[in-house]
Amino acid sequence: MMRSCGQSPTLSFHDAPHKAILAQPSDKVPVDAVRNALLTLSAGFRTQEFIGIDRVLRSSETLRARKQATYGLHEQSLHATLAERWPSPDRSTSLRLLAMASHGAMRLAIEDWIQAGGDRPLDSFLHAAFDGLAAEFCRPLQ
Repeated sequence: MMRSCGQSPTLSFHDAPHKAILAQPSDKVPVDAVRNALLTLSAGFRTQEFIGIDRVLRSSETLRARKQATYGLHEQSLHATLAERWPSPDRSTSLRLLAMASHGAMRLAIEDWIQAGGDRPLDSFLHAAFDGLAAEFCRPLQ
């Protein structure tokens, strides 16, 4: 994703998922809309460029801390998009949980993809992460 001078990376992260989620069919449930939006966006990831950027971000404590701090912003942005799409106030907490879990699934999928050298498409890792979420969250409570 190209950014113009002075454009915040957080803003860029917000814009693409926001548009991709809002573009999902209206009959999709939120978790499917998020998963499908992230899968659509994953097609644009360029392996070596992304891996190189990740190495730089992991190279110093300051950059790692900044990367970690952006995760909360990304979750908030995702929650805001979900609340825009499904505006019922009594769904806000569950949509926030979905934003947190979905962002976590995406982070783990990207980490696994990078560790695997980017040889397989990122979408296979995203599918596995969301399948894992579904398996855990759909289990009956005891």
